[in-house]
Amino acid sequence: MSLIGTAKGTEPPGDWRAWAIWGTAAVFYLYEFFVRVAPSVMQEPLMEVMHVNAAGFGLAMGAYYYVYSPLQLVAGSLLDRYGARWILLPSVLVVAAGCLLEAFGQSMVGMTLARGLQGLGSAFAFVGTMYLAAQWFPHSRLALIAGLTTALGMAGGILGNAGLQWLIEVEGWRATLHFSWIAGAVVFVMMLAVIPPAPSWAAAASRSTAPPINLLAAILKVLRNPQTLVIGLIGGVLYLPLTVIGGLWGESYIMAISPMSAQGASNAVSMLYVGWLVGAPLAGWLSDRARKRRVFLVASTALTLLTTVLLTTFTTLHPGVMFGLLLAIGLASSMQVVTFVAAIEANDPLLHGTALSANNMMVMLLGGLAQPLFGWILDICAQGVPSGGTYTGEHYRMAMVLLPASAVLGVIASFFLKESFQQHDGPVGH
Repeated sequence: MSLIGTAKGTEPPGDWRAWAIWGTAAVFYLYEFFVRVAPSVMQEPLMEVMHVNAAGFGLAMGAYYYVYSPLQLVAGSLLDRYGARWILLPSVLVVAAGCLLEAFGQSMVGMTLARGLQGLGSAFAFVGTMYLAAQWFPHSRLALIAGLTTALGMAGGILGNAGLQWLIEVEGWRATLHFSWIAGAVVFVMMLAVIPPAPSWAAAASRSTAPPINLLAAILKVLRNPQTLVIGLIGGVLYLPLTVIGGLWGESYIMAISPMSAQGASNAVSMLYVGWLVGAPLAGWLSDRARKRRVFLVASTALTLLTTVLLTTFTTLHPGVMFGLLLAIGLASSMQVVTFVAAIEANDPLLHGTALSANNMMVMLLGGLAQPLFGWILDICAQGVPSGGTYTGEHYRMAMVLLPASAVLGVIASFFLKESFQQHDGPVGH
């Protein structure tokens, strides 16, 4: 996958048009992140409609990740072959179609299919946005663009929690999902109008690079590298708070152990995204300045362990403490963005794109497994609670132990991590 590279004398301009093209694609990433986390504020009505327990709900919603994750291994190659315009345009329509199907959903099968469609279209959002950034901006700006793109995704997470909760209370959850697919149609029109075919300098770059390695051989070479697996495990563990708390279970957990309303709980969950919004660009910048990767990832796993232990220690938490603790978890785990750079540096220079995609696949796959696993643990802890019943704060707190337990694995894995810093000209991803 050749996400980067320009021929001599064909440096991308990085002008106002480049910002418009990147910004339009980044809005798609914001939109798909909004869709990704939306079920977290619709848990009770969705479980009632599907007639499932917590494990079944987590399994259905996790379909997003089961489709998204394996597609990461081919996303870059498809972008190279067809270009960002012809991949991103149908992708946003697929996400919107998933929202439409979810709005009319009446069963677990229908909701699972809807989430699968959302994952299918979303799989190309971040990689496609960075692909365009690499085509239209000089290499010296790519780290900044990656940080800004991540920040927009976190803004989508905030909208998908606090903003969406307000809309649900005003319009209802089905009407809100109708709004979601209409928003996707708007994003499609924006991209259709703004994103052009590949520019001339990108075409020149593709002609100047070496022939690409066989896709299967590239994937196997990256996955056989022990450092790829260590880095992917650390990245997945650090991403779990966003997946478990922000993506599905956080609002219900907070309402069960604090006196907060649904809107207050959504606002609290949004603090997790604020932590990432601030911490992710800062972590990448500091890692580059310090010329180190390992120390940041060791620190991140340790701090994530500490903050998630605190989250599960108390049977009740004051709203102010909850806000501060979720912000701290977000800041601690946001150093996860460094894993993408580490994955690139730990692999062959000709396999940067494959290494990036493989890391993203492992991160999202672990997230997808964690959502139903949390629900299964919740059901085990709450034996006798009927489908659609009420889980207590103690049930949620015991299930939330999944996060510090996973963080322990991340801490252990970090001791097998080698320092990977080297000078490089590549984008990081998420």
